[in-house]
Formats: sequence, C-alpha cells, structure tokens
Amino acid sequence: MHFRGSSEVGAEAGRQIARYVRRNLLRRL
Repeated sequence: MHFRGSSEVGAEAGRQIARYVRRNLLRRL
C-alpha cells in the first residue's frame, strides 16, 4: 500500500463513522 496522506484517509473514515453514528441515532429514536 502507498500512504498518500493520513489526512485523506482520516476524512474518509470520519465520513463513514458519521454515517454509521447517524444511522444508529436514528434507529434509537
């Protein structure tokens, strides 16, 4: 693997996490 920039990976991971958290919150409500 070639590490281009941890910032890009972090941003992508953050988006996926935010989506997962939002889904869980909506399910709880």
